[in-house]
Amino acid sequence: MATSKNGKNYYTKEQYQYAKYQASALEYALSKGYQLIPKGQYYTMPEHDSMVFAPNGMWYWNSRGLKGKALDFMFHYEGKNLVDAVLELAGDKEPSQLTAAITHAPSQKPKKPPTPLPPKHASTTERIFHYLCKERKLDKNVVIHLIVKGLLYEEIKFQDGKEFHNAVFVYNNPSGQFVGAFLRGLNPRLPYKHDLYGSCKDYGWLIPHPSREPEALYVFEACIDAASHMTLSPWEKADRLSLEGLAPKPLLNYLANHPEVKRVVFCLDNDLAGRAATQRLAQRLEGVEVMVQIPPNGKDWNEYLKNGGTKLPQPEVFLPLSNTPEIEI
Repeated sequence: MATSKNGKNYYTKEQYQYAKYQASALEYALSKGYQLIPKGQYYTMPEHDSMVFAPNGMWYWNSRGLKGKALDFMFHYEGKNLVDAVLELAGDKEPSQLTAAITHAPSQKPKKPPTPLPPKHASTTERIFHYLCKERKLDKNVVIHLIVKGLLYEEIKFQDGKEFHNAVFVYNNPSGQFVGAFLRGLNPRLPYKHDLYGSCKDYGWLIPHPSREPEALYVFEACIDAASHMTLSPWEKADRLSLEGLAPKPLLNYLANHPEVKRVVFCLDNDLAGRAATQRLAQRLEGVEVMVQIPPNGKDWNEYLKNGGTKLPQPEVFLPLSNTPEIEI
């Protein structure tokens, strides 16, 4: 393991390229004793059925929009410091083993597919109210507000002679133009969660405060968590932003477009990945007050709401665990 002149660990460009593009997530997970369930050619985790390990070394966490190889798994799921993760994967490799990794680095980002067309509106809203209010315990007035503002509606589609209904959580750009959507099935017995193909998630799913003069921004991982938080405190003078995963771009884009907002409250999931993401994202922010709000029970705000939660705890001041600079992966 290399150390710098001041005694701090560091990694070389070659080590990073190897860890980023070569080290297999599947091999790493097996070497660490994770219980994986084979499904055809792929493997999943029993506690996270949306997490997939592929034979080619790729790792996907579909419910959070994350993917990569071993380095991304360690960074996002295990919450490891980037330097430590790179050195664990590549620190004992010979230079000759590392040089080939550079050729595997992508030369350019793939082109994004064209912006999709909005899904077809259903003629009624019966199913969306039943699912969101009865099953997920959202307040009816919150659901009405989201529908009236064009942030949510019920989709109907036909496939193989069958009728399907989904909740459509609309992604808009800062100009208010449709750029995609998250689709959530309305049949609790047949779970369906998927981004509309071609969706741009650079701006997340934003619930603006009606006054358009927010005093703070509350940040979530998922749409229903943001709506659950709003149910617990409907008209607090704040915007609510779902990152639709744990990527930083929606948050950074929001702050670039709303320089008047000087307080950010992280309300991510109360699990290892959520806590690690709060640390990683918070340390990228400058010029704003950073706070944290954690559900008193349950993994996320919707679980807290379904468990009978009736009010929000006070946000707490963010306390960084490490000042180690990290780069986006």
